[in-house]
Amino acid sequence: MGNKQSGQSRGVASAAAASATARPASAAFRDIYSDLPSLQADLRRAGLEACNLIFGIDATKSNTYTGARSFGGRCLHDVSGPKNPYQQAMSILATTLASLDEDNLIPAYFFGSAGAGDHSVVSLLPGERPCAGIDQVLEAYSQVIPHVRVSEGRRRRRRRWW
Repeated sequence: MGNKQSGQSRGVASAAAASATARPASAAFRDIYSDLPSLQADLRRAGLEACNLIFGIDATKSNTYTGARSFGGRCLHDVSGPKNPYQQAMSILATTLASLDEDNLIPAYFFGSAGAGDHSVVSLLPGERPCAGIDQVLEAYSQVIPHVRVSEGRRRRRRRWW
């Protein structure tokens, strides 16, 4: 596993270096893509050669507050209806980066839950195994997240100046 992590670091560093030479630092990918292969080709032109995806899922109470305002009053982790924002984002990222992933293994964790505490992450799969592709990520997420007790997280107190 040590070699894989150092390979990831080299891949990210070489992608960043290639990206810096391929495009000005201020250039960004514009939302001009009409198909996935065009986006993937542009990522490769920018220097991204490989990608080992990992998901870290926020399990704090902020998902309840935000969902109340932006997701029809439902928690952002609600899996009882159509895909929630987390499922959508994970699907989009995994699909977009699939052609750059050599092994299709995706470690997936959640953090900020009441049981995990402030400094812990918990794997979606037992034994901290990576998921075999996005379908297993979504399946594990759908099975685990309804049973996760969200934490209040750390709220910043607003200072009153009067």
